[in-house]
Amino acid sequence: MTAARPGTATPATGLATRFALASAGFWVIVVAAFIVIASIVLSVADEPSSVWQGARWIPQYFVLFLGTMLSARFLPVYIAHGVTRRRFDAAAFAVVLGTAVGYAAIMQIGFLVERLVFRWSGGTQFPDGVDLVAGPAAVVGHGAEFALLYLAYLVTGWAIVTGYRRYGGLVGTVLLVPLLMLPFYAESVQWRTGLLAPVAGETGVRVENLIVLAGVLATALFIHRSGRNLPVPPGPAGRP
Repeated sequence: MTAARPGTATPATGLATRFALASAGFWVIVVAAFIVIASIVLSVADEPSSVWQGARWIPQYFVLFLGTMLSARFLPVYIAHGVTRRRFDAAAFAVVLGTAVGYAAIMQIGFLVERLVFRWSGGTQFPDGVDLVAGPAAVVGHGAEFALLYLAYLVTGWAIVTGYRRYGGLVGTVLLVPLLMLPFYAESVQWRTGLLAPVAGETGVRVENLIVLAGVLATALFIHRSGRNLPVPPGPAGRP
């Protein structure tokens, strides 16, 4: 019996490894940059406030790129190595979910570390706006919001490339309009100004988060249904 290749036997492990390596490089750059920025701000600002707040608007665009790689790069390679589309989808969805949760955890850990710095310096981390790490409930709750945001961008990137490859340039471009509504709305929820806020009632952001989750599930269904007949370009298989 021929032994299964590592990439074929464990697509989730292969995808997770590549996402982790790319993410490690990304976060090293982001954290290093913000350490420098925070040092300058704390040294020269009269009333310094959270610097890590600026980092909250960066990761979603990187995970959007990671999402595009699932159909553009990884699916053809894994199919060439004998992985079924169903198995690839299951592995990719698991990795996407884990990536979103991991990025959200890093964001909240960053705010917690920054909280310690501000306590040491005597400054106020969040002089205005919502305290994202006011207590355990806030850490978990706002972390879940970050995870939803990153999940929305990940599946959108994946869906965009799937749409182009499955339906062609014209239809793929038209599909950009409904597909991009999800990350735009998820972003608006982060600003506490969701597009449906007037009808959210007393539940507010919780209803908006449910809308984002529904959008993620709908996009995942689009990926799964469209990916069943997704053309795989011929060529060398490469390493999964």
